[in-house]
Order: sequence, then C-alpha cells, then structure tokens
Amino acid sequence: MKVTLQPSGLEMQVEPDECILDAARRLGFNVPHSCRNGSCQVCACLLLEGRVLQHGRELDHGEVFACISEPLTDCVLHWDGVLAPGKLPVGRTSCQLIDITDLGAQVFRVRLRTPAGKAPVWFAGQYLLLEREDLSLAAFSIASAPQRERELELHIQVRDE
Repeated sequence: MKVTLQPSGLEMQVEPDECILDAARRLGFNVPHSCRNGSCQVCACLLLEGRVLQHGRELDHGEVFACISEPLTDCVLHWDGVLAPGKLPVGRTSCQLIDITDLGAQVFRVRLRTPAGKAPVWFAGQYLLLEREDLSLAAFSIASAPQRERELELHIQVRDE
C-alpha cells in the first residue's frame, strides 16, 4: 500500500501485514516513536484518507498510532516530525555547559544542554560544529544517544599543537 505523509508530501510503500512505523523505519525515515505498542502515543498521526487496521478495528479517519496500524488501502496521514531518509535540519543554538569530566588519556567528556523546547534531532555519530571564541569552528562527533532529549555529550581529546 502507498502511504502519503503530510505536511511533507513524502510517500512510502508498506508491505502486507506491516505496520506503518516498521515500513518507515525499514525505508530509512526518521520518525517519532518510542514504545511500539500504542501506549506512549509518540507516533500518533491523523488518518486523512484511506483505511487502516489497528488492534483488530478498521479505522477510516481520526487519530491512529503508526506503530500498530496496518494500511488496508492507500492512505494519507498527517504525521508531524517525519524526516526523509538522510535529511536532518541544520540549526544553530546556544547551549548550557553542564559538566566537564576528565576520562583520562587527555580525553574529556563535555556535557551540554540545549534550551528548553529546542531538543535537537540528530543521528548517532553525527558531527556538531562548536564555535570558538575566535569564531573558528571545531567539529566533534556526538557521543550521546539521540533519545537523551536536550542533552548532548561530546568526547574531546586535548592535543598539544
């Protein structure tokens, strides 16, 4: 079945007996999800067109949960927060320094917190550019998992130049 996502206009093919969330993840979409059983409602979306099977019930409109909904026909969903494979927004923000911990061998763990309401979206291993006092940029791989919400963790090795 073809599932069209609004407001992005992205489309994806869902296999028979496959839930919408599993199809999105299989195809590389970055989608909001957590419990995968319809309890947390993180993957809630609005069924605008088509029919889905959810917990043994056929639904043709209203709120559905992508983690437990299987399309019965081609569908149109309004699902906020979905990003196409490989696409993440580029942003700029100021962070609060939470902690610096010496891990040994001249490696330091630096913990940062983004402003409330500005939780960043990133892929594991993605680089973050930090602006230095002299306005030059330094790239660091993000060590924390994306599920840590507003907290970013960097492991930085100090080298003599």
